[in-house]
Amino acid sequence: RASMPKIGKDSAFRSWVHMESGDKPGTKRFERLRMLFAAGGDPLDSARISWAGGSITIGLGVRTDLRTATISLPSVSSVRIAFQVRDTVAVQGISLEEEPAGVLIDNLSFRGNSGVGVLKIPAGVLAGTHRDLGYSLVVLQFGANVADSTMAGYGWYRDRLIEVVGRVHSTFPGAGVLLVSVPDRGVKDTAGNIVTHPSIPLILKAQREAAVRAGCGFWDLRKAMGGDNAMARWAEAGMVAPDYVHISQNGGRRLAKALAKSVGQAWTRAKEPSP
Repeated sequence: RASMPKIGKDSAFRSWVHMESGDKPGTKRFERLRMLFAAGGDPLDSARISWAGGSITIGLGVRTDLRTATISLPSVSSVRIAFQVRDTVAVQGISLEEEPAGVLIDNLSFRGNSGVGVLKIPAGVLAGTHRDLGYSLVVLQFGANVADSTMAGYGWYRDRLIEVVGRVHSTFPGAGVLLVSVPDRGVKDTAGNIVTHPSIPLILKAQREAAVRAGCGFWDLRKAMGGDNAMARWAEAGMVAPDYVHISQNGGRRLAKALAKSVGQAWTRAKEPSP
């Protein structure tokens, strides 16, 4: 998921990105920019960060390992980053933060992915990201894209998920790992009723077993939705797409609150002294 700025001989070929704040509390202003990148081999490669009333140019160096540039900013609502590079530079991520930062959430979306794709990310990239950003919790949520009504079992998927969790444990030392289960997925039966896709209980069983064997947390998203045939009720409430797979924004907010509550309760229990 890295972004590769264009390679050019002069400023006319610069790649740039403009980022603006959101309208929700905690996203309106920011005082710090962090950029994760791996530089190319040209010592003159640089990035110019500019905002209303100021700018700064930083050299990107020639190290090819993942590293972080941290820039202090005045309280601003937008920033522009322009790259002048003559060798390949991979920008892995840009974080705009308040001071104090509070709770930061990074999201890496794998559209149409079973979760096994995590194993294709170089371990050095994962470890370097954790080294520089210091995550407390890594949440993994997959499953809907492996639903197949012709498949008799998902032992193979359980075993691959164990590998995925193991990779996260090894590259994010000290961080907790939480596996969030597959949500309910609806299909229509012969009578036209919306029922749970037959493979969903099998996938959920495989995920639960993977979490137990890999030694990570597990949150049953399907149970939070209501269990068997939950998608029918969610469709009636207008909180899912017509495919009975994708949850609406309002539905996502409801589940996010439920997950946050569960994580908070688990955190509180973990901090309680042993009897």
